[in-house]
This record gives sequence, C-alpha cells and structure tokens, in this order.
Amino acid sequence: MPAKTYSEKDVLAAIAEHKSGAKIVVLVARYKIPYRSLRRLINMEKKCKQKKRSSPPPVLGNAVGKYLRDWVIGMQRKAFPPTHDILTNKGKRMYAALYGPARDAGTIGRGWCDRFFKRFPDLAIRNAQLIKWARNGVEYDAVVSFFGRCAREENAGSSRIFSLDETDCVRNLQTRKVIAVVGSKNVWSQNVEPGFHLTMVACVSADSFVVPPAFIVPGKRLNRDVLDACNISGATNTTSEAGFMTTYIMREYIAAFALAVSLPIKRPLILVLGGESSHMDASIDAEAATYGVRLVHLPPNASHLYQPLDVAVFPAVKTILKGQMYSFMIATGKAAMTKKEAVQLASTAWRMRIEEKPENIVAGFDEAGIWPLSLPMVIRRLKNVKENDSKAQQPVLS
Repeated sequence: MPAKTYSEKDVLAAIAEHKSGAKIVVLVARYKIPYRSLRRLINMEKKCKQKKRSSPPPVLGNAVGKYLRDWVIGMQRKAFPPTHDILTNKGKRMYAALYGPARDAGTIGRGWCDRFFKRFPDLAIRNAQLIKWARNGVEYDAVVSFFGRCAREENAGSSRIFSLDETDCVRNLQTRKVIAVVGSKNVWSQNVEPGFHLTMVACVSADSFVVPPAFIVPGKRLNRDVLDACNISGATNTTSEAGFMTTYIMREYIAAFALAVSLPIKRPLILVLGGESSHMDASIDAEAATYGVRLVHLPPNASHLYQPLDVAVFPAVKTILKGQMYSFMIATGKAAMTKKEAVQLASTAWRMRIEEKPENIVAGFDEAGIWPLSLPMVIRRLKNVKENDSKAQQPVLS
C-alpha cells in the first residue's frame, strides 16, 4: 500500500481548525491526513515541539547551512550572485576546514546542493541578466536631480509627457533554454542571424498616444522593396552607416514627432530620453526649441530603470519578434534574412505590442515613476537594482 502524503500547508490548516474546535475525525476526512499522524502533530504543537527531520542531519550542520544561505543573499545584494559550482566549491572548503583536508569531501556535490535548496526554499537557480559595471553605477544624486527636472514639468499632464528610445530589432534575441527530451546529451538549435543592425525608434506619451516609428537600416540608400515592407502609416524609413541612431536622424525625428502631435495639445511637449551621444547636441536642442519640445535627459546609465519603453514596452516587442523569427525560420528554412524581411517583422511586432497594447505604455510610465510622478517609486527602483533585486530578508549580523 503506498504511503499517504500530505502537504505542510494542509497540516497547518488542520491544526488551526482544531484550535478553533474542529474534531480530529472531521479534519482527517477533510485533509486526508492519517489519524495518528495528525494527533501526533497536534500534540507536538501544544508542547511547542518542532518536527524532526526524517533524513540524516546536514553534512555541514545547521549553523553552517544558515551561514551559507546568508552568504548567498549577501553576495546577490553586492551584484555577485554565486553559481552552482561556486556554492559547491565553497561547501567543500568549509567541509575541509571542519573535518580536515585529508578527509573525503565527496559528500559535497550535486546531491548536497539539491538538499541545500530544499532546506532553504527562498534560494533557487535563476538566469542572471549580465550588465556592465557602469549600468549598475547609477547614483542617488543623479536620480534625485532627474526627478526634480520631471517635477518642474508636473503640470504638463499625461498628454504632453513623452518618452523616446530606440532598440535593436533583430539581433541578440537568441535563447539557450529550450524544451527537449529528458536525458538528451546534445541539444542544439538553429537561429536566424541577420548580418546587419536594424534600429527601431519609438515615441509614446503617458496617456498612450503613439507617434509613428522610425526604422534605421545600414547603407546609403533604401530600395523600394524595403520601403514597401513597412506598412505603418506615417512611419519613417532611413539609413545610417551602421544602422544606429545619429544626430542628424535625431533632429529629423524630433521634427516628425512634434508634427505628429496635434496642435490642440499645448506646447511645450516634454520628451524624456536617454543620454546617448546621438541625443545630446546643440543642434538637437535648437531643433527641439524650434518645435516647442523640452528635452529631459535620464540619469547616466539609467535607461533600464526609468525609460518607460525599456521597462514595459520593448520586452513585449522582443517576445513577439522571437516568435516571428522562429516561425520565419520554420517556414522558409533560412538562417538569415534580408532587410525587407527584417523591416516587415519589426513592423508587425511594433503594431502588435505598441500600437495595439496601450496598457503596456501606461504600465511603463507608472512602473518607472515618471507618470504619475512618484519619488518613492523612483527610489524603490534604484534600491532594487542596488540590492540586486533580492527579496529575502537581510540577515542580522551579530
């Protein structure tokens, strides 16, 4: 007869109901817990006794295990989260320090790691997003200064506050996580690898108004088939030497942006954008002033924190692009695409996740703390990145 199993949650619920007057027989039928087991657990609760482990004691002991858990959390907060191998090696060194280097440390391995994670369920293996040191060096004073610049424009209203940013559409979308048969030793996959850089420029307002995008492809001129591939009304298709934003294109897009916003909306328009070199030039400032646009630059290296498009819009666009590129590869059997095909896919993704999803835009402004303007939200996002988004309680050092 198979052993009866029950969850810790059911046990706690049954004990709580028993304290309220419920009979054990009723609780046994309700939670499928054996009568003798439930009675024993209730008596242990009355005597304030803890349930003993059914397995052997931890190899390194409870105190060392808790120290390792606190060490992992501390390293994550310092932006140095350890890997599976680093944790195992540290466990082996601690084992050698406790029992001597001559003693066999073979008990510290993959099985020990699995048991360690079961004992501390607040820890788990996660995919770390690699960021450069500069992006993790956002300073508090710069953030407060940025908030002050936004606060001066608070009376502008959501229809006058815009965010502008650009992203690479067709590169760096590969993933290493796939679904495969258990036990497969060699799992490989193909990816579409365009040999060029395609930049999408997007501009949206806090009340979800969408300005037609711009697509920048590398080269000197555009062929007719590339122009026809973009079926978005009012969109701009242009070129640069490498397919990136330039000062000239930025000036042209600011003019197009100002003309796309209807005149009943009062000027100046507030445009929040990053501090890239292509965004900061005297000619750009002059062009913006001509069209009644006031530029508010984000703090250095902080686009991933306070750029609404980066926070909630572009991730959704790239999710759609991944699916489209996968379908393109299956349908055509090609591992590369032309500029026409890339612009076509990017246009579809833009329409599906920007034009047809205004809630993503509103959520981006709200989460970034730009609209509604919220200093607590701005500081919270900075605090999360400084602590590496660690939700676990910080251990108290004695």
